[in-house]
Amino acid sequence: MSKPVKIVKYSDAYQQELALLLQGFSADVFQTGTANVTAFVEGHWAVYLAIIDSKVIGFAGFVYNTYFGFRPPTIGLSYLYVTPEHRTSKANYLLNIQSGVVCIAENLPLEHYYASETSAKMSRKIKGRKLYETWLYDVEEVQVAFNRLISKVNIRNTNEL
Repeated sequence: MSKPVKIVKYSDAYQQELALLLQGFSADVFQTGTANVTAFVEGHWAVYLAIIDSKVIGFAGFVYNTYFGFRPPTIGLSYLYVTPEHRTSKANYLLNIQSGVVCIAENLPLEHYYASETSAKMSRKIKGRKLYETWLYDVEEVQVAFNRLISKVNIRNTNEL
C-alpha cells in the first residue's frame, strides 16, 4: 500500500526542500538545474507542496493573473512538479485537484499552462477554451530573421538596451 500524500501551503520552513525541487524541475524541463526559491515564491500568489512522511516531493505554483489589468482575473496553475520517483503516487493528482480547490474558493476561472503531454491530461477531464500558444525562438534564429531589418530601420540604438 502506498503512503498517503498530504497537500500543504508553502511556508518558509520548507524553503530548502522547495529549492531542491525547483532545481530538479529546472533540470528536468530546462536542462539547467538552477532556481531561485525566493523569486519563485514571491512571483506566485500561492504555492502548495505535496508531502509524504514529512518529505516534500512536489509543488504547484499559482498566479493571480489579470494580464496587467487587461482582462478579468484568473488563477493560473503555472507550475506543477513531482519528483520522478513519486510520479506514480497520488501527488500529481492531488496537486491538480488543489487547482480546483483554489479556483472554487476564490470563485475565479482556472488558467492552466501545459508544458508537456503529461500535464495536458487535465485538459481531457474538463472543457476549456484555448487562449494562446507560445513559441520560443533561439537567438541565432532571431538574428537571421531580424539583423537585416534592424540595420535598415533605426528603431533604437542597441547600445542603450
